[in-house]
Amino acid sequence: MPDGRSGDIGGGQILVAEKGVGGTALLGSYCATKAAVIQVTRVATFEMRASGVRVIAVCPGFADTAMVDRLVPDFEAATQIPFGDLVAAKQGRLGTPEDIAEVTLFLASDRASWITGSHYILDGGLSASLV
Repeated sequence: MPDGRSGDIGGGQILVAEKGVGGTALLGSYCATKAAVIQVTRVATFEMRASGVRVIAVCPGFADTAMVDRLVPDFEAATQIPFGDLVAAKQGRLGTPEDIAEVTLFLASDRASWITGSHYILDGGLSASLV
């Protein structure tokens, strides 16, 4: 158990998609549930602190994954925008699972022992360019 002096307060995390802080065509329900997870992250931080659990949300944008691949045809049909063009303009490139893993591994490490109750947006600037 954490002694309150060592800085070690455990290591539980929550992973949530970037859509919790922005919106995307065709993903209304998905975006709403991810926004709820960000709020749960905040609340759980205080509920779990005494147990030594840190709660952190990692919010990746579009990454080179099978899930994103499945969304492309419907997204392009609904928006009439080539997905590759949107990615290039809004976040520079698709993220990689390794991009997300590097930050997640840091947040799960002892070097991040004081970090809790926050959400980290890993989206190549996509959320900063929402217009």
